[in-house]
Amino acid sequence: MKPIKDTTKAYLCIAASTIAFSTMEIASKMIPESYSPLGMTFLRFFIGALMFLPFAVAEMKRRKLKFGSGDLLFFLVMGIIGVTLSMSLYQTALVHTSASLVAVLFGANPIFTAPLAVLVTKEKLSPIKLISLGVCVVGMLFIFNPFSLAPDFYGMALALLAALTFSVYTVLGKKRIARYGGLVMSAFSFICGAIVLLIALLVTKTPIFGELTVKSLPHVLYISFIVTGVGYLCYFTSMKYVPVTTSSMVFLIKPALASVLTFIILRENLTWNAIVGILLIVISSAFQIYEGKIQRRGTGS
Repeated sequence: MKPIKDTTKAYLCIAASTIAFSTMEIASKMIPESYSPLGMTFLRFFIGALMFLPFAVAEMKRRKLKFGSGDLLFFLVMGIIGVTLSMSLYQTALVHTSASLVAVLFGANPIFTAPLAVLVTKEKLSPIKLISLGVCVVGMLFIFNPFSLAPDFYGMALALLAALTFSVYTVLGKKRIARYGGLVMSAFSFICGAIVLLIALLVTKTPIFGELTVKSLPHVLYISFIVTGVGYLCYFTSMKYVPVTTSSMVFLIKPALASVLTFIILRENLTWNAIVGILLIVISSAFQIYEGKIQRRGTGS
């Protein structure tokens, strides 16, 4: 039985991470495309991890956690999947296609997360969740509108691969979130992923700070501290109180909000089909919220 205040905390965290994640593409588009997307990924996760590492250490003391080789291996695997692979693919996709399209395609990750959660964490995929995911798929198809657009398929493929690998990261994280907490798991997996990525950058002789200007520095810091630090912390904290498929509601709402924000700030076109898609995604999210209320009534919480 979960207290109402815990559920409220979860939805507040979902709201905060949604806003942070929805501005990621916009901030990235304000950074010169000549700046290495891998270098950007390294900086955002290394800085983001360092930002709340002291809090993570304090959380370890509170929980009396001691890491063994199995824990370190878990953080390494999580870092490689979530940072080195998924976020590098995501950042590279932003160079090759529009911000709104990347937001929509990466937002498809709950479609991968739901079946993975059934297989890995044994979560039940209820009829309401199936309907919600179905409506979400239709909404994203409206936004994407493949019959009238000629998008960069390379960028599309990268965005979808980023979504798939992030779904794996999310589901694996759910298995250990109760033991570590969001702070600890995020901090150490981010650091491990950033270190592996740094090694890759050094081996391939890719510049880390090349083409980084004073004008673009505020955007880099915003992505590192707000999007990566605050956004991920709130996302994983919500997973302590609600099912992983509910936490993933962040990525159901993000494509709609990001599309509106890119239209307002970046002046990317917001067509009639995008508006229909946004409305469908909002409806999809409403289904998940409704199911959460039904579950709380059933448990008397």
